[in-house]
Amino acid sequence: MKRIGLFVLLLTLVACQSTRVETRTDRVSYTVEETTVQEDENLLVGQEKRIQEAVPGIKEIVKEVTLKGDEIVSEKIISETVVEDAVPGIVAHGVKEVKRRQETVTDKRLETIRRDDPELETGTEVVVQEGKYGETQLTYEDTYIRGTLTDSEIVRREVLVTASPKIIAVGTRQIAVEPEPEPEPTPEPEPTPEPEPTPTPTPPPTPTPTPTPTPTPPPSGDYSAIPNTDYGWWYQPGPPSTISADVANILSGHNVYWQLNPGRPVVYLTFDEGYEFGNNTSQILTTLRDKGVKATFFLTGSYADNNPSLVQQMINDGHQLGNHTINHYRAATALNQTDELFISDVVDLNAKVPSMTMLHRPPEGGYSERSLQILDDLGYTTVFWSFAYRDWLTDDQPDPTWAKQVILGNLHSGSIILLHAVSNTNVAILGEVIDGIYAAGYSIELMPAN
Repeated sequence: MKRIGLFVLLLTLVACQSTRVETRTDRVSYTVEETTVQEDENLLVGQEKRIQEAVPGIKEIVKEVTLKGDEIVSEKIISETVVEDAVPGIVAHGVKEVKRRQETVTDKRLETIRRDDPELETGTEVVVQEGKYGETQLTYEDTYIRGTLTDSEIVRREVLVTASPKIIAVGTRQIAVEPEPEPEPTPEPEPTPEPEPTPTPTPPPTPTPTPTPTPTPPPSGDYSAIPNTDYGWWYQPGPPSTISADVANILSGHNVYWQLNPGRPVVYLTFDEGYEFGNNTSQILTTLRDKGVKATFFLTGSYADNNPSLVQQMINDGHQLGNHTINHYRAATALNQTDELFISDVVDLNAKVPSMTMLHRPPEGGYSERSLQILDDLGYTTVFWSFAYRDWLTDDQPDPTWAKQVILGNLHSGSIILLHAVSNTNVAILGEVIDGIYAAGYSIELMPAN
């Protein structure tokens, strides 16, 4: 019996020392080490924001385990199956930069005021005050996304130098010129006449009566009593734009637009057309058509003569045509010659272009009290502007980004915006300007016309 017991014990010990293989299945959690990075255009460079925390996943692992007794001798992974995916964390990094810059803008539109001076002789002009250009310091906030400029906004305006007009005294005193007395001739001694026979007297002829001249009827309007002092249009940029009390007093009582009061956010887009440059007007018309915008085009006589197809396209597209005179004469200069010269320079253009409205834009923004009254009597509305910038020099065009900032930075309800069609910059930015006007909450409409 003892031998049998020892044998069983020996077998048990041997069995305990032998190896065996088992298959085991475990579920373990796992995480994704990498964090997903997203760019956020609303965060500044250097800022970050955690959008989502990482979420662990679950894997099912099947192993082949070799045991010696209860001791694991080795493990071999047979398969791994993802039961639940791990979700990485998400962090947003800012890509926006905001930089401030300052720029000093000089307004080179100089108002000239001519004042009658009875102390000076007629024909004499004396500069009483030299005009001074206005200077404004603009502070911009430029927004860059990934290093590219995407927006710019004027956040501050500081007037450094207030513009002042040039004042010229114009003499009105008449000088009476006394004629110099002619020297009396020295009398010569008369010869003693010899007696002549008395002639038979001839009866004097009956004089033929001179006919009374037919009086020339006076012109329909006598404007000589109205001052013809030459003024240049001037306003103080805003927004909103303003004019001085002196200018407001001159305009008072006349049919003048310079800034309307529609009672809602509306602006009026106008283009001056003195001559065609490149293919600009055609491109402007295409942009306006694509955007569904109507504008006013102020034409000269030469423009209408040389570009009939473009003028017809303006009409077909529903735009307004305004009067910019036949010859682009400055009002006071033409009136200094004759009233008729000024009048014909205006009315002949409407006769040439029958579809033209009775809106008149003075060449060079020049006007006088007399020109305003004559235009009133002819049934015209004189149209100035409440925004313009230096865009008419074809060989010195403004930077497009700056130009767009200036135009959109001066928007205000009722603004009459003057642009020149010869400007390549205006052609390039017109679509973006229109989008910016709409984005600012404004509509674009045509001005009321007679």
